[in-house]
Amino acid sequence: MHRWRPRLFLAAMVPLITGTLFVGVTFSQVTASVPHRVINCQNDARCLEVQDWKDAGFEYYVGHDEPSMLFYSNRPGAGNNSTYQLTLPTEPAAMPDAAGSTPATWDFQLHPAFWFGMIICNPGSYPEQTKTCTPDSDSNIKPLAQAPGQAFLELQFYPPGYFPTSCTAKRWCVAMVLWSLAEDPINGTTLNLTCTSQIGGLEYPNLAYLTKSGKPTGPANPIDLNGSSFTVTNDWLLMNQGDRLTVSIHDTKDGLQTVVKDLTTQTTGSMTASAANSFGYPDYQPNGTACNNVPFNFHPEYSTSRPPADVTCPTGVYPNNSAGGFSQAKVCTDQGGTRVQWAAHSYNISFSDEIGHWDWCNNVTEPNAGSSLAPGTGIGSGHCNVAGREGPGLTVHNDADSTYGCFTGEEGSAFAKYGGGVAGSDGSGVAIPGCLTQNDGFDGAPYIAGRWAPAPTAPTPITFSSPVTGQGEDGHPYQQVAFEADLPRITAVNVTDYDCSRNTGTRWTKDSVTGTWTNTGEPCAVPPKNDTGTTAFYPTFGQSVSSGKCAWQFGNYSASTGGAGVQFGHDLFKLAYLVFGGGGALTYRFNDVRHFGPSGCGVSAAGGGDDSNSG
Repeated sequence: MHRWRPRLFLAAMVPLITGTLFVGVTFSQVTASVPHRVINCQNDARCLEVQDWKDAGFEYYVGHDEPSMLFYSNRPGAGNNSTYQLTLPTEPAAMPDAAGSTPATWDFQLHPAFWFGMIICNPGSYPEQTKTCTPDSDSNIKPLAQAPGQAFLELQFYPPGYFPTSCTAKRWCVAMVLWSLAEDPINGTTLNLTCTSQIGGLEYPNLAYLTKSGKPTGPANPIDLNGSSFTVTNDWLLMNQGDRLTVSIHDTKDGLQTVVKDLTTQTTGSMTASAANSFGYPDYQPNGTACNNVPFNFHPEYSTSRPPADVTCPTGVYPNNSAGGFSQAKVCTDQGGTRVQWAAHSYNISFSDEIGHWDWCNNVTEPNAGSSLAPGTGIGSGHCNVAGREGPGLTVHNDADSTYGCFTGEEGSAFAKYGGGVAGSDGSGVAIPGCLTQNDGFDGAPYIAGRWAPAPTAPTPITFSSPVTGQGEDGHPYQQVAFEADLPRITAVNVTDYDCSRNTGTRWTKDSVTGTWTNTGEPCAVPPKNDTGTTAFYPTFGQSVSSGKCAWQFGNYSASTGGAGVQFGHDLFKLAYLVFGGGGALTYRFNDVRHFGPSGCGVSAAGGGDDSNSG
């Protein structure tokens, strides 16, 4: 079925054209002035999904599909010290073809990034009520209107092969990204327009690629971020396909530190979110034109990792049961626990794959530029022409969900030309046309079963252990794991012409003549429906055991998991959020489906009773 997409405003396109699109627009021709770069979450696949796209300044905000695993433990330190074992995927020998008519698939077609997460203190972020946030402390678990400001770490791993999204043609890279939101929901104010224009929007990042020296190659804070911040150098940690890694996320006196040890090459990269490394936040000034960076050492916010609390639903609010959300918990999920208050997900310690972006197109149009290879006016402005076809084998007529961020494919061989000597040192990438933004038709590569592991023509799976907390890999296991997907959020009736109500957690139908909506009483679709109205494939987390050690793998593991409807479930839980401008009033939304997994695979059943939602 056709998916309606609002037209981009010109103002929203400006940061995309003049700034940085995704990861890999990394030009080596940096002038003496070093041009400023921004990441605009209006049109960037890496951004954290906000719970309310209108309040955050977006005319729409869909397609950030984030199937995730959340890890819980009430052990002190679990919220600020976690270590994973990770094996990077290996790309198949065959290159993908331009039409998607062969099954060969590379990682960039499945996800622009995957990441590990943790909540961070940020006095300059939502809800902007206090500058006090005690690092590594559960004293920060407070009612939403009184809580400290929050940022969210995504330690993002970027796959090789595709120039607009990758660092090099054959190797992986990794960046520390701290997402924040410059918004005061209590008083209904936002950071002033001058400053938001300078940093790319209300949702903004601190960003630095991990380096062998531990020093960023350019400014990390959103005000000073520039071309050097994105230019590959010999100091960057570049990892080979299939490398085995240890990933550590922990606090230090100078700020949060992420360390990736490549056990295959015996190379280590790190980054500390410190003022000395140019991290900081915009001083929150809702009025005027001030845009000043406040240097800051970012520390984890919590001691533990706990789910939100369960409370009795307010009068008139659908509870998490068969009256609305099809959950076993007959309550609303309120504001307690360690969660990002302003995000669609209920993250703290977490893993997520960022899927739902890449799609084929046989007719990419790039207005205002002769070639997408040329930095400047045309970068990122390409779109799938209305006469184009998309989907695997180019079998689906363009459904208008690729209105920007499309590339002709010339960029695939351009690493040496525009990425510099380091980026071009491992050859040419994949030179095929494609679109990299939201695929809300659920017909792109991530929603095709045969393009995921364990298919022989797919990349090998992302393979990672459950985290441990404490000293190194011999630390303590977490007590619970939950599978969570934001499908209700990205199939909501007020975002696209999908049919999921975030108020009731059920599917609604609209009369084409009268425009009247009717509640079907059926749970929101998991997995979602695709462009043709049939059920799309949706990847799940499987398990692998090697040498007596269990690891998680992400891909086509429906045979062992029962599929997305079983692993993620239909149990919606209604999270509390602050009403924008409501003086502290709460609203409730079904943004996610969440299902608790069994113990095992590095997750301990001991002490798991700290979660009343465990069912």
